[in-house]
Amino acid sequence: MKRLGMLFVLAVLVLLLALPQPVAAGVAADEQAPDDAAVVGTPVLVEPHKNQKTAVRPTFVWETVPGGTKYTLEIKKVSDNSVAFKATYAAAVRCTADLCTVALNTDLPVGDYKWHVVAYDAVGKGAWSIYHTFSAWDTTLAQVSLRSPGANALVYGGRPTFKWYSNGAGNYYLQLRSAAGEELGFWSTSSEVCVTYCEFRIPLNLNSNYGDYQWRVQGYDTIGEGVGPWSSWRTFSYTRIARPTRISLADGSTTGAHQPTFEFGAVDGAIYYLFEIFDADTDDLYYQKKALAADICPGVTCELPIDSMLPGGNYKWHVRGQNGTNFGYWTGWWTFTISGSTAKYTTTFGSDPTDWADPDNRWAWDGISYYQGQPSAVCWHFCALTYYPQNYTDATLIITLRSTGTDADDGYKILWRALYDASGDLLQAYELSVTQSGADMVASIKRYDNGTTYTLGSTTIPSQSISNFHTVEIRLDHHAFQLLYNGSDMGTYNVMLDSYYYGTFAVDVTSPPGGVHRVEIDTVDIEVPGS
Repeated sequence: MKRLGMLFVLAVLVLLLALPQPVAAGVAADEQAPDDAAVVGTPVLVEPHKNQKTAVRPTFVWETVPGGTKYTLEIKKVSDNSVAFKATYAAAVRCTADLCTVALNTDLPVGDYKWHVVAYDAVGKGAWSIYHTFSAWDTTLAQVSLRSPGANALVYGGRPTFKWYSNGAGNYYLQLRSAAGEELGFWSTSSEVCVTYCEFRIPLNLNSNYGDYQWRVQGYDTIGEGVGPWSSWRTFSYTRIARPTRISLADGSTTGAHQPTFEFGAVDGAIYYLFEIFDADTDDLYYQKKALAADICPGVTCELPIDSMLPGGNYKWHVRGQNGTNFGYWTGWWTFTISGSTAKYTTTFGSDPTDWADPDNRWAWDGISYYQGQPSAVCWHFCALTYYPQNYTDATLIITLRSTGTDADDGYKILWRALYDASGDLLQAYELSVTQSGADMVASIKRYDNGTTYTLGSTTIPSQSISNFHTVEIRLDHHAFQLLYNGSDMGTYNVMLDSYYYGTFAVDVTSPPGGVHRVEIDTVDIEVPGS
């Protein structure tokens, strides 16, 4: 009996092993990877993209699988999961080193579908790819006509804008690929981008990936469920901006001007020019500027006047063009020398602050580059008075001034190394804040850097009235500054700002809105050292 029982158990086990094994829910048995998993890779689908609208005879593209010798393409109806099309293709016929392409030679009925692909190698079958769904629609729209970039056009912007003529579609697909056929982007946009023609700037940035690219467009209409044929592929060349041709200041030249103008040839595609001056002896960055090409290049030549007074010394300069993330080639260095006496710029203000003379147009106030004052602030005459837009690296600033009115004790601020954003808001600066405390004046030295104020030191000036004219002197060199009050030393401080090498000079009223207060300036001297 025991022997018969054991034989019965063995027979049951054999039957169980012979039964089909279960598969994952919703996945057909032939979609499973083989157990031996010798395994050729899984294809990555390229197009149709998920939920794309296509013609009834679409083209299918997927990435080539290393070692794959053939592929099976299967298309199923979404409605009932039935197979609408299935065929196997030889890799040697359908594939390049990167992509496999199959253009159906028969129409699909209008409807919603999903497709996937499996690869085979000499050992066996790999795993099915994921599904991509798509909708096959009738071809009821005309082919799109492309506008720009033109065929083989040179493009300099890293995020090109593509233009085409409307074919009446409610929506459009735009596809971008490399010259080798690798898809880089696939976007859908509505006809809202169309007026005289359609215009779409891609969100992808080509950065420094210069070379040839191809693009095309297809229209589709969700209301009528119709599509048009794809346009032909059009090639353009994303090109790095060329190196400008230098004109002057010539290499090895000498000038007595502390604020020279530089000339160079304009280059195609440049929206901005980046210009730098270095100290030729120490290799320190001395000055830099980003200039809009439209402002400095009226024709084939660009003229860039620097907004900084350079002291006497030896320098070198270079320049390059820029368009977004397309940074052109720098020119080589050209050296020059500034030789001559100290340059001194004096502005004498009348006793009436409402009648200040500014014959050289060197000052700006009332909101052009304000600091303490805001547009809603009430100011007696100015919220901030800025020597603008002159920047200084090495210079001596001497200002004779006083604070008057009921709120005179609130004093004033003097700013230097001041940099502002395009809206006139201060980004960074050094600041001397002077107030009255009893019989004494108090001077605080601060550093303002992107919203944070750091106190560097303070000093009391005994038995001095802020209502009397007094002189503040700020001596700047490349890495430090020294403060003097009526000729007395208030200390030397090292420069710590990111852009320490230059900045503007400003005077700022610190009275609160509605205060009765003004700052009267007698004279301002700005001295730039000679050689």
